[in-house]
Amino acid sequence: MDENNKDGMTTPEEGSMDTEKMNMPEQEAPQQTATPAPEPMTEAPATEPEKKSSLLGPIIGIVIILILLILVGLYVRGAMIREDAMMENEEAMMMDDEDADVAALDDIDALVEDLDVDAIDEELEAIDAELDEALSDI
Repeated sequence: MDENNKDGMTTPEEGSMDTEKMNMPEQEAPQQTATPAPEPMTEAPATEPEKKSSLLGPIIGIVIILILLILVGLYVRGAMIREDAMMENEEAMMMDDEDADVAALDDIDALVEDLDVDAIDEELEAIDAELDEALSDI
């Protein structure tokens, strides 16, 4: 009962309202969620970090590419130096082989020059005489 109505009686308007409330299913009140108030947007500070971060990626990419190019250049240069050194070693070895061949030929020439051909003829004649003697005894 209403506190405004002290006699305990309801007015027809109030009575019909009560019956309407009873007959109507209760509707759930839409739930309101508290949304934070949007902060005022300031464009100047918001764009600076975006510019810095948008420039940072390409700069890092360029630095990485430059480092890779330098490393590849050093590798290729090292390979060329190694190849040159190997070719010099091969040439030196060939020269050594040629020098060894020349030295061996020089040694053979010296032996041939030291060889006394006249003495060989005398020795061959002596061997021939001994064989004739041995054959005559038979």
